[in-house]
Amino acid sequence: MRSDTRRIAKNSIYLYTRMALMMGVSLYTSRVVLENLGIEDFGIFSVVGGLAVLFSFFNNALNTSTQRFLTVSIGKNNVMETKRVFSMSMNCHMIISFVILILAETVGLWLLNTQLNIPEAKMHAANWVYQLTLLSCLLGILNVPYTGSIIAYEKMSYFAWSSVISAMLKLGVAWLIAISTSERLIFYTALLVVATIIKFVIDQIYCRIRFSVCRYSYQWDRNLFKEMISFTGWNILKMGAVMGVSQGNNILINIYGGTVASAAMGIANQVNGNVYGFMQNVQTAFNPQITKTISCNQTEDYQSLIRMCAKVSSYLLFFLAVPLVLEMDIILKLWLKDVPLNTGILCVFSIASVYIDSLTGPLSAAVMAHGSVQRYQIVTSVLWLISIPAAWLYFQIGMPFEYILISKIIAQVIILGYSLYFLKKNIVFDVSSFIRNECLTTLVVLISSLWISYLIISNFHYSVLGNLLLSVISSWAILIIIILAIGLTHRERIAVKNLLLKKAIAWKK
Repeated sequence: MRSDTRRIAKNSIYLYTRMALMMGVSLYTSRVVLENLGIEDFGIFSVVGGLAVLFSFFNNALNTSTQRFLTVSIGKNNVMETKRVFSMSMNCHMIISFVILILAETVGLWLLNTQLNIPEAKMHAANWVYQLTLLSCLLGILNVPYTGSIIAYEKMSYFAWSSVISAMLKLGVAWLIAISTSERLIFYTALLVVATIIKFVIDQIYCRIRFSVCRYSYQWDRNLFKEMISFTGWNILKMGAVMGVSQGNNILINIYGGTVASAAMGIANQVNGNVYGFMQNVQTAFNPQITKTISCNQTEDYQSLIRMCAKVSSYLLFFLAVPLVLEMDIILKLWLKDVPLNTGILCVFSIASVYIDSLTGPLSAAVMAHGSVQRYQIVTSVLWLISIPAAWLYFQIGMPFEYILISKIIAQVIILGYSLYFLKKNIVFDVSSFIRNECLTTLVVLISSLWISYLIISNFHYSVLGNLLLSVISSWAILIIIILAIGLTHRERIAVKNLLLKKAIAWKK
């Protein structure tokens, strides 16, 4: 367990380095893209590109399934089984790619050309954006068995740096928009496809060299196929519901608010994606170990890992979320020269959504490791989808745009509660301890740090950058004090104290 914890810590460092670099590059890239495309084209890219990505929810579902089956087979140290799982996952991905292509070229095109609020003069460009984004999605789906293998084998150093290279390619693409004399939207999307192809090729070369199992050979295991498709099918239902809510919200915003509102939602989605990725890095490092301990029925170990994952990912999220929430308007003005209306409040609610995910994530990983996912995925999918008609009702009665995300957050809280109930019924899991030590404790830490930080920051009267720097430093200091005072159990405080003493002694030597 101790060596596993060290591996998790090391992988978390790799992933946080990755996310820090990617976040900086991504935020700057968004600014360059918004400047070069303009608000209208950026809004079109957000809603049309999002419509194509709607069909890639298969990608996330297959990713979860592939990682789960590969991790379990790797834990058994059975090379032949792992090879069989990899080849069968490739078969599944090729089948799903074909299904997505059919859906995207029928239902997707109908939505694009008849339902979305896009100026007539931009329809030609919108169709090009749709087709090019669809190509990127299909390449991403075919790449899932390779990225799944990288994570299952816990090669996070490569995963981190390959992602950074991909982000740098996208930044280069954003800069190149300026040289296009016409149809910049099409030019930008085409270059993004080139960046996707480069990442696709690099990942495959790495996996073929490092992992002997990552060499596709046609074979057909009917039982394994049925097991993987069944598991994946229920994941597709869940991921489809999640993606449907995200893109449904984008479509509702577009219908009721137009392209400017779509641009605001697009920026909020980018903030959500970056903050979520920051939090998800810890959970990505934990997930293989959670899967292995549950599959081996190591009760004490997996309960400890689930609790640790929830608390650590939440607290590390707070170091990013608290300064962002307190200084959102200033940060948006520094980041973007022209900030669409309502962007700030949408970003704040998007961050709140990520906090709920930080608590639900390890619980979902435990459910996936357990394997019996049918009932869980049906219930959570229904809970997700209910938020769409709720959001539509908000718009019908004239409520502000932020209520579209409030309905999503309410659904997430209910899903968190159901996840705890499901685990209690299916595996040995101390729900009351999780609610007390992870849910309530982290919530108290968040509210306390926001309130105290706000009281202190409201007295700062320096330059914009000076206030921002002091806000970050003071909020981090307050977070550390509150976490040490009320955010840790007695045992966790002792562990932190011993770790700091050990590091201090090593530093003196």
